[in-house]
Amino acid sequence: MKERLKGMGKTFRPSINGVSIAGVKTFMGQDGYGLSCTVYLNGKKAGVYTDTADGNLFGEFYGDRKPLDELVKKMPKRPIGDLMTEVELEDLVNDLYNLNEEYKIWKRYNSKGGYSIGIVYDKASGRNVCMAFGPGVGLPKMNESLKAKAVGMERPEYRFYTKESDFTRESWA
Repeated sequence: MKERLKGMGKTFRPSINGVSIAGVKTFMGQDGYGLSCTVYLNGKKAGVYTDTADGNLFGEFYGDRKPLDELVKKMPKRPIGDLMTEVELEDLVNDLYNLNEEYKIWKRYNSKGGYSIGIVYDKASGRNVCMAFGPGVGLPKMNESLKAKAVGMERPEYRFYTKESDFTRESWA
């Protein structure tokens, strides 16, 4: 009986470099939307992150931040506009929030069986388009459809999700 129950009850969480979030709460702060969540490193609770949306550049982390900071320092720089910038814990948490939202969309469509989703982002304007594709639609067709929707985007970035493991990344693209 114990063998059968082994591994049951574990909830899949999208992750980047072994970091995931859960218990996400969003709220309206004085300077936009805020976020509070529990942060996990390799499946173990590392602490609680809170961005109160009060105009501060950085959020607060309650817990042992050192292992997370070491991990984030090893991550490649990322483009923000025309600059290549260092990654901060806040960037990682925000990307994990977005990845979780994309996972919810995929899960909703995939409950019908075999569906994939494609998302195109315009990093310049912040505009994005999400499309669902039925079973049997290949990557070339998905790419072609999304490119048609990306007309007018300055710097489009494409993401495709066909299976749960696509939501586990070694870094962001």
